[in-house]
Amino acid sequence: MGNSPPAPSPILERGIKKKKRSENEIPQKPIVIEAMQFTGKNGWEIRQWSNSTVIESPDLEPKEGNPTGEYLQIHTLEGVMTAIVNDWIIRGVNGEFIHANQIYLKKHTKRLKRIIKNDNEF
Repeated sequence: MGNSPPAPSPILERGIKKKKRSENEIPQKPIVIEAMQFTGKNGWEIRQWSNSTVIESPDLEPKEGNPTGEYLQIHTLEGVMTAIVNDWIIRGVNGEFIHANQIYLKKHTKRLKRIIKNDNEF
């Protein structure tokens, strides 16, 4: 038993090299998040889900990046943020709300299975 080699890492078996962490990096625990994507038509549903922390703007303001002009105002820990159609609203682990666009989600989630809230799924 003293001569047996250590069991291979499942990560290395799949051909994925483990990135060496610096001593300043701290890994995060994986968590499940609750989120809703703003479609432009579900503002009221998002408002109810967020207990009025996220509200639809009463005015349409079409711009180059937001041709429909529809947007949400999200009261976050950093202040009021604006979400446009296709952006995501995330409920954090402490109940706080976070604005995230699709680029952010793709960058910060390894595997985005299904985080869309559907009919009391959460």
